[in-house]
Amino acid sequence: MLGDVQFIKLWLEDTTQCVIYTHFELIADQIQAILSTGGKVLIHSVHGISRSAAICLAYLLKFRCKSLRDAYEMLASNRPKVTPNIGFWRQLIAFEQEIKQTLGSVNIVRDERDPEKLIPDVYTKFANHYNTYHTKKSGYGSRVTENTSMKRKAENHKRTLHRIGGSRHGPSTQFHPVLEPLPENIEVVAQK
Repeated sequence: MLGDVQFIKLWLEDTTQCVIYTHFELIADQIQAILSTGGKVLIHSVHGISRSAAICLAYLLKFRCKSLRDAYEMLASNRPKVTPNIGFWRQLIAFEQEIKQTLGSVNIVRDERDPEKLIPDVYTKFANHYNTYHTKKSGYGSRVTENTSMKRKAENHKRTLHRIGGSRHGPSTQFHPVLEPLPENIEVVAQK
């Protein structure tokens, strides 16, 4: 059933030292090629917040958004807990500088809650989501209720992909990023 599914597996660790930059252009181009022919793309990682988010941001930056800041705002509005690690952010900033030929739209700043920690300044706009996720992750402070989480999932589920035409670049697929964790056993099913 899934035998015709094309997939690319990137072996990337979610560490600040991991080099993801070399994959941005090629993967973004492949995503665009599939979407431009009406295909669908699934991008996933274990938690759906760092590695897959970085790949989505690279695609959005190259093909859909004016800046990395705009790409993050689009992605975070659909999946608020996206938080690529700081190493990925540095590489995304370099990617933006290369492909957009600008100084970059995102800066690395000190976290006000923990001055030892560096974060991208885009997290300040989405501070409630960033703080909620990192509070849950570290196990202290307030937590988002399941009811709120369920409402967000229901809202995201209502979004659909559809074909649009008439843009100056011709027909294109409207991209609505929705990152969800996917069990690794999906590969076993795909190979059967």
